[in-house]
Amino acid sequence: MKPRRNNFNLFLVVICLLMILGACTSSQQESTVTENVIHENQPTQTVKAPEETKMNGETARIQANTQLTYKDLKIGTGNFWEEEYTNGNKETSKGLTAGLWIYVKDQPKEDKTLRVFPGMKIDVAGYQILVKSVSQENGKQFVELIIDK
Repeated sequence: MKPRRNNFNLFLVVICLLMILGACTSSQQESTVTENVIHENQPTQTVKAPEETKMNGETARIQANTQLTYKDLKIGTGNFWEEEYTNGNKETSKGLTAGLWIYVKDQPKEDKTLRVFPGMKIDVAGYQILVKSVSQENGKQFVELIIDK
């Protein structure tokens, strides 16, 4: 009977080691993630398009690091930060901007990678897109678009 007991003890030791190694790996991943998280204490910031840049169409709100599928378009967003930009009226403004990636089904020449700001108009593959707002709320960032064909 003694050999069975030794095997059981060895089994327990191996299980404990695996649990310890798993805990070490989890905490390393957690610390990596928390380095990239925007802290919840940051204020809410929304920059909207000027009133004169109205457009009919469907409104879509895309959260950072996600992608919207709209008809033949796939639109992803990320890389939010505040910076100075020149708006459509050739005026310099400072506010939240975002990266926008637009992919058009079966038309790779139409794909676009852009840095966008509120009020910016984009024409791609017969679609007109207006950046209605770029915002940050409770540590999450969003781009709101109006899309029309």
